Amino acid sequence: MKKLFFLATIVSIFTACVKEGPQGRAGEDGSFTVYNFTSAAADWNGGTYVEYPCPIITQSFIDKGIVLVYVQDEFGYWNPCPSVWHSINGFSYSSEIIGLDATTAPTIGHNVRVVTMNERALLEVGDPSKYTYQELMNKLSAK
Repeated sequence: MKKLFFLATIVSIFTACVKEGPQGRAGEDGSFTVYNFTSAAADWNGGTYVEYPCPIITQSFIDKGIVLVYVQDEFGYWNPCPSVWHSINGFSYSSEIIGLDATTAPTIGHNVRVVTMNERALLEVGDPSKYTYQELMNKLSAK
């Protein structure tokens, strides 16, 4: 019985001596922003490169976040830019953050969405290439 009492005393001393350190600074919330614009056929004027201003792309997204570009095709699907699936109306495009490059100037306008995510949001969703645009928006909005 004395051994049990001694053991209980030792355990209570050690559990009473637990000390917490100072609380760390609050982490940044995961956030994302979507910017919509239309790439009109007239903007191309027969050229093969057009650049659009995109005010949501800041240096912090360039340094620690991610910028994704989606172009809507004639069937209403949002395709990542560059598309690994197919060309949209001869629109063989790639992304230079705010520039779209085509082998031939598109003959119709395209709706474009630019999505920026900070580092925390990117960590929360994982690899954004695994999701369609709508799945990504659902995942980001659920956070």
